[in-house]
Amino acid sequence: MKLITPLFVTFISISVLAQPELDIKPNRIEFEDLFNRIEHAFLINKGDEILTIDSINYNDSLYILEFENNLTLPFTIIPDDSIRMTVFLTAFYQVSVNDTSDTMFVFNDGIESPEPLEVRIRFFED
Repeated sequence: MKLITPLFVTFISISVLAQPELDIKPNRIEFEDLFNRIEHAFLINKGDEILTIDSINYNDSLYILEFENNLTLPFTIIPDDSIRMTVFLTAFYQVSVNDTSDTMFVFNDGIESPEPLEVRIRFFED
């Protein structure tokens, strides 16, 4: 029994520390002018376990999201790897003053979920 208890505590400690962790770089996307309508962000797994991206909550009337290698949600990212996400601003003629600041939420099974991704639109129609 004395041998089993330390092994059990060690196993629990290791399993608690082994978790996936999502990092988004850059954590802010900015559309500067009317001609700048494509931006990229990288979804990075900084943890030591496989990370699953479940869904992304965003304004689909303004943006289209595309992932490298034609991945579709949900997908997984192995530790120390990344997936490039392309954000297309599609409704640039309908952007109003109210749409200049937005946040996408990336839902995942990592330490912090959802992870925010800020979106700024620097041009707009009054």
